[in-house]
Amino acid sequence: MGFPRMSRSRTSRSMSALIGRLSSRALLILVAILGLAIYWFSNQKPVGYTDRRQVLTTTIQQENKLGEDAYVQMLAQEGRNVVCSRAATS
Repeated sequence: MGFPRMSRSRTSRSMSALIGRLSSRALLILVAILGLAIYWFSNQKPVGYTDRRQVLTTTIQQENKLGEDAYVQMLAQEGRNVVCSRAATS
């Protein structure tokens, strides 16, 4: 009783197919990691007065617009419970 023996050529073909699949996956993973590293390092910018580098993917104008939208949304939800500046519109 034992396992059926495979011919050496069949074993080597299946082994090379396995290595081919693993190497293509490894290449895909390597490309993905390389792409993420390029994205990460190309979007780092110094912030504040400390000049530390952070990943920033939005512009100042986009951040200001998000803040304004959130403030207007809070005014709509909370009504008189929010301190309102003169520039805000609801």
